[in-house]
Amino acid sequence: MDFELTSEQELMRDAARRMAQQVIAPRLAANDRTRALPKAVFLEIFSAVAQLGLTAPRIPQEAGGAGISMLDYGLMFEEIPPCISMSMLSQDSCISRIYAEGTADQRARFMPDLIAGRIDYWCPTVTVAIPQINNQTVRALAILTIKRSPNLPDLSSAHEQGLVDFNANTWNALFLPKGTPATIVRKLNAAAVAAMETPSVEQRLREVGAIVVGPDRRSPEYLQTFVASEIRKWSGPIKASGLSIE
Repeated sequence: MDFELTSEQELMRDAARRMAQQVIAPRLAANDRTRALPKAVFLEIFSAVAQLGLTAPRIPQEAGGAGISMLDYGLMFEEIPPCISMSMLSQDSCISRIYAEGTADQRARFMPDLIAGRIDYWCPTVTVAIPQINNQTVRALAILTIKRSPNLPDLSSAHEQGLVDFNANTWNALFLPKGTPATIVRKLNAAAVAAMETPSVEQRLREVGAIVVGPDRRSPEYLQTFVASEIRKWSGPIKASGLSIE
């Protein structure tokens, strides 16, 4: 197997590297890293990102996107500082969903500005968003769940705003290698549950905005069923977006 980059891939990688060094790095250095980037600065960065096609990398060229492969996207993506590349992933997921499932009117209204980098869209987890919302450095539009979050009771859900039954919860779980003996699985499960029930841990999770699932959702059997349901749930949007393993 040939792992050498093509000349075109080298050009794409180098272009992303230069943009990161010449556009992104100076702007990050000039701003307080403990605070959110000013909107004007963020839009300057995304304008440069858009020029390389990285605001809509997986959208076909005929729809205004870059239409590049996941490998080429990855080569460019890894040159971008994480604090910006994570926003790029959010941008990509947003525009891919609009392209795959939006109406013609929605595509016409939102995709041109998203592709051009004129809209600084961000879709973080609640634990990341709460400090930004409380400090009023961002304007929260919706929480992407059916019900409101107890940590953000005044923020309406996507379901309430018309995206009926839309639910894109982020979640965390513990996994072990396939074939791990059941006795070890049970022992580690019991230890994890005990840790979650520790008052200091419960308090810290509440402080950062995390929600611990109830006792009926903490068993290995439930996790297995839940993961299977998540695969079924997201397989449709993934296939519609054209995403594939390379």
